[in-house]
Amino acid sequence: MTGTTMHTPWGWPQDIEELAEGVWRVSTASHGGLKLSPERWDAVPAAVQDTMFTPTFAEEDCEEVIVRTLLDIGDDGDRAMALRVAERFERYAPALPHLRKIGGSR
Repeated sequence: MTGTTMHTPWGWPQDIEELAEGVWRVSTASHGGLKLSPERWDAVPAAVQDTMFTPTFAEEDCEEVIVRTLLDIGDDGDRAMALRVAERFERYAPALPHLRKIGGSR
């Protein structure tokens, strides 16, 4: 996947890094986040999908750490931040039960 073949909700990517199969970290001039393949998107619980601003994308400020944690590609710091985001912002509260199921040590 290249920046010339993918448009994001934040514009055209300046940088794309594959973090795991079907998960790309994209950066644009103004913002960034994750792009998920259809299979990876389907692995995100439906209640969490419903909180996302754009299907198959997870923006970097709040959604990315939640998705990284749920897809088991994040670390303990991502999990801690995901819990803080979901506890603080009502929009992301549906992620809490799923995040709490994931153990604190990897």
